[in-house]
Amino acid sequence: MTVRAVVILLACSTALLSCGNTGAECEPGRSYTCYPGPEGSLGVGGCFAGTSLCNAKSKFGPCVGAVGPEVEVCDAIDNDCDGQVDEGVKNVCGGCLPLEHSPGESCGPCGTWACDGREQVKCGGGHLNNCNLCNVPDVQGLDVACIGSSGCSGVTDCSLDGGSELNCRAPAKNNCGVCGAPNVSGIGDACSAGGCPGTKVCNSAGDGWVCSGPGRNNCNVCGASMVSGLGVACSLTGPGCGVTSCNADGTAAECVASTMDTDADGLANQCDNCAVVSNATQADSDHDGVGDACDICTMIANAGQEDSDNDGRGNVCDNCSLIANPDQKDSDADGQGDACDADNDNDNVLNLQDNCPLVANLNQLDSDGDHIGDACDNCATVNNGDQVDTDHDGRGNVCDNCIAITNNAQTDSDSDGRGDACDNCNMISNTDQIDTDSDGVGDVCDNCVSVSNLSQVDSDADTRGDVCDIVISELAAAGPNGADDEFVEFYNASQQPVSLAGWLVQYRAATSTSQWSTINVLPAGAQIPARGFYLVASGGTGGYLASPAADFVAKTSTSVPKAMSLSNTAGHVRLALPGAAATAGPADAYVSDTVGYGLTAADGEGDPAPKPSWDSAGTASLERKVRLVSTAATMSTGVDSSQGNNFDSQDNLTDFVVRTSRQPQSTQSIPEP
Repeated sequence: MTVRAVVILLACSTALLSCGNTGAECEPGRSYTCYPGPEGSLGVGGCFAGTSLCNAKSKFGPCVGAVGPEVEVCDAIDNDCDGQVDEGVKNVCGGCLPLEHSPGESCGPCGTWACDGREQVKCGGGHLNNCNLCNVPDVQGLDVACIGSSGCSGVTDCSLDGGSELNCRAPAKNNCGVCGAPNVSGIGDACSAGGCPGTKVCNSAGDGWVCSGPGRNNCNVCGASMVSGLGVACSLTGPGCGVTSCNADGTAAECVASTMDTDADGLANQCDNCAVVSNATQADSDHDGVGDACDICTMIANAGQEDSDNDGRGNVCDNCSLIANPDQKDSDADGQGDACDADNDNDNVLNLQDNCPLVANLNQLDSDGDHIGDACDNCATVNNGDQVDTDHDGRGNVCDNCIAITNNAQTDSDSDGRGDACDNCNMISNTDQIDTDSDGVGDVCDNCVSVSNLSQVDSDADTRGDVCDIVISELAAAGPNGADDEFVEFYNASQQPVSLAGWLVQYRAATSTSQWSTINVLPAGAQIPARGFYLVASGGTGGYLASPAADFVAKTSTSVPKAMSLSNTAGHVRLALPGAAATAGPADAYVSDTVGYGLTAADGEGDPAPKPSWDSAGTASLERKVRLVSTAATMSTGVDSSQGNNFDSQDNLTDFVVRTSRQPQSTQSIPEP
């Protein structure tokens, strides 16, 4: 408070009477200049005096507005009022912000941090050469082929000490003198070669070792010289066949009795004139010491068995000794094999100019201009230089009416360009060979176009094959359970079961001109037995409830049982094969059977069948006959009652009888007959 005391003294000096000795510091109500800082700092830098108001007790009040020395901060102001601005708080670049790096420190591969203004530093200067050295020139001649101190090939690179000189970087040699390969262990160690002692030495490749032992001779003796003349026939002092063999110590040959008989013909090899082919008789027709069994020229002596062309025929009997021709073919029988005969057919036209070198044709006639003479052309009137004959029948493909099946006669009964041997309908012309069901029988003569039936069995001789000749054998459009008590029964007259999967059960009103509507498509697995039945019936509470149970119950698209909704006065029912057109008529190949009933039914087979007395409690049905003379009585309890239902004259009126008591049958029923 030094400054404040000075102010008080000055105040009292101007008003002595009021100050006196009362102990008053100031004149009440008067303002005085004040400054709380140390001497010498007032008015320096940011330090300023304030004002103090004297209170009623003649005491100084607070010094208001004075600014004394403060801690120096970097703001371009002398905060501590010592006459210096920002001393001790600036960065080394003269700024106020902290620096990320100190100027003079290293940066990058070769640079130094330096001030970039007052508030930041940047890295600058320096050059890194191609050997990673700072501030020196690049080294010339790197990556050039060289030979290293090891004697191995390498390439030049930077010196190992980081200098600017070149160094040859090359691999070392292993202990076998191979560049870059690992050392081979065990070199110099003891080893055994065929049981003979030796030392491990480098192999020729230098990547492994071999045993340098002396090895054994051909008599199995270590370190001994080879014995010559072994295995040769020799004369024994006694009986038997002698052969030279190793003596006891394996250093020389001696004559011993031979026991080896490779061909097991009872003769030791050295005394056998054909040691590898059994020939107990030892026949040798040409007396050349080589048995006929293995002589490559049995009738001409050739002890050396020379065969220059390795064709199995000795030179002395080979009709072409320098060109292999094991078949010895000699087309012109001139003693010179075709393989080396300049004119094989002896027609005075050399092979190279002959358009038929194996068949004599002096006139060289070539009708089709394919450079193959007519005499040997497998298609003389159609150009076919390749002579391809797939079926090897002597007829070239281009003029063969059955390319893949041998048919030398080229018979084509229906003159459709397809030989009988490969014609899927050889009695009816069908050049397109369409076979919809892929059964090998063309559609034009297939008695069942849409169902495979190679056998073409047609038991009732109605021109429709059994496998698609399923007939409607009984039907009812109403019954004891009401108007929806309906069923349609099918019969299979053939001797084999037939799949009905995908077949269509369809209905059409009596006088309708619209398309047939499908009641249901029979499901996968549906099958009618041989000589058996298949029963389709209406479902629901008012539907078919009789015995036997239906094989298939009519359903909606969501599999809910439904009525078939057959008219009980007149209508049409048919069974169609997969693919049948909705507009197809009864005679269509895809329609198996059609029944029209009631006087107004106009689209059945022939005249419509009569309508039974169907009502809500009726038991009548329509049933197909067994034969023309069948009656309702014979069908119900008489001779025809268990003989099946396959009479089909293509006239519904003729083919059906009215039963007073219906008798549906299913796949569970006994086959008939």
